[in-house]
Order: sequence, then C-alpha cells, then structure tokens
Amino acid sequence: MSGFVSPFDESTKRQAMAEFQATWKEYSSASAAAKAIAKDWGMGRTTLTEWLQEENLWPSPTVKQVQHLQREINRLKRRNEHLQEENERLRRLRSQDG
Repeated sequence: MSGFVSPFDESTKRQAMAEFQATWKEYSSASAAAKAIAKDWGMGRTTLTEWLQEENLWPSPTVKQVQHLQREINRLKRRNEHLQEENERLRRLRSQDG
C-alpha cells in the first residue's frame, strides 16, 4: 500500500478493476490494457495497476508461458554460444592472414 489517499471512490475503483478483468486479454498486454482502461476512467495506469496487484488480480504468466520463455532463452543462449565460437574462429583466421 502506497499511503497515498486516492481521489477515487470505491465504486469507481471496483468498476475500473472489473473492466480490466473482463477485457485485458483483448489488448496486446496487461500493461496496455491498464493504460487504456485507466485513461478511460480518468486515472493513471499505475493507480489501476496497484489496485489490481493489492487484490491479487494482476495477471501472472502461466506455467506454459514461462516454459515457452525458458525454452526461448535456452535456444538464444545456444545461438549466442555458437556465434561467439564462430567469431573467435574468424578472428583466428584473420590473425593468421595478417
């Protein structure tokens, strides 16, 4: 809790949070939804986001999403390692030519 007194009444808070819960998946991200919905309600994105987090309503990534991202990280690490090895090989060839 931030300690800041909100200028919004409880009804506005609940309605904005309900709209977020009902529609956030229609946006490119939860943050994009919070920004647009908060603007419609005349508040800042952070205000809405904090309310949702305080109520444990802010979307968390699913296990499937986390696993997908971990696979992508592993793939990129392997690719990076390969590129570093290739770069080192090319440096050695260049130094032999010089």
